Amino acid sequence: MERTVKIAGPAIIKKGTNYLYTAEDISVTTELTLTENTTSMFGKTSEHQDTVQHVITCKPAPMVTADVLTMLFGDFANIAVGTRIYGASPADIIIWTKAGQQHTYKAGEITGLPGLAFSAGAPLFDGDVTFTAIGDCSEAISTADHFAAVASVAFADTSYDDSKEFQLVYPAVWGASPFNSIATVDGFKIAFELSLEDDLNDSHGIYDKTVTGFGATASFTPIGITEAQVLTALGIQGTGAGRGVRRETFARDLVLTTGVVGDPEFTLYNCSLAGLSQAHGVTANNLGELQLVAQRKITSGVTTPMFAIGLHAAA
Repeated sequence: MERTVKIAGPAIIKKGTNYLYTAEDISVTTELTLTENTTSMFGKTSEHQDTVQHVITCKPAPMVTADVLTMLFGDFANIAVGTRIYGASPADIIIWTKAGQQHTYKAGEITGLPGLAFSAGAPLFDGDVTFTAIGDCSEAISTADHFAAVASVAFADTSYDDSKEFQLVYPAVWGASPFNSIATVDGFKIAFELSLEDDLNDSHGIYDKTVTGFGATASFTPIGITEAQVLTALGIQGTGAGRGVRRETFARDLVLTTGVVGDPEFTLYNCSLAGLSQAHGVTANNLGELQLVAQRKITSGVTTPMFAIGLHAAA
């Protein structure tokens, strides 16, 4: 066996005009579902192709630019239940290898968002982004390269900029004192939950996916805030508390920003505390991790954004 037989090497992802470098390997899984025919006499007698989709997952590299943020989060800040995410002309997902191969997966969209870590101890992107490519439903499945294709294209991208890697202490504000200057053990973790349902037709299989739910949360372990202050902010007792009270009553916007032009910043709108965890020991913080949950807000019959993310702009 020759050493050159092994085919390996790093790659980046291209979606439309945007490029995504990755912190770790890119994983591609061809998900093929089958239907089975069975008989009482012989058991399973045949298998038949049902649906096909390619699932691409990767952890974004630490570089943070406006284009990367738009690519990953731009479609989701105010996404509505019932939205079909692929639209009329979905972009292909292209994995472009350093060795000069472009692996194209037809009609792809983001179906899972990466988390975020606003901390001096970690890069911004926390976890994987998932793209799902479902094939070009404007043509027959029997068309060549309907789902995927490979072509030789010399690698030529030079867009990576390591000066755009950020690990910062982010001043945090969630309403009035003592939450107007929140100190934490290890920063803030942002998580997103996107729920989708496949749209099917008989000739193509999966031709789109419909949003059935979306949520966003922020988690952090505070320092210097007391249990009594958290209980007050939680709103479960005292003035205004009671069974059936809307949680939005106790909601505020969480703002994470250094105020420095070009630094990443994030706002989680209309979010309230989900609960209180405590620990009592020699070294444990009495307050454990707190979670803020964004509440969907409707103004004049229109939903407002659940979050905002970008780079701090000059005043």
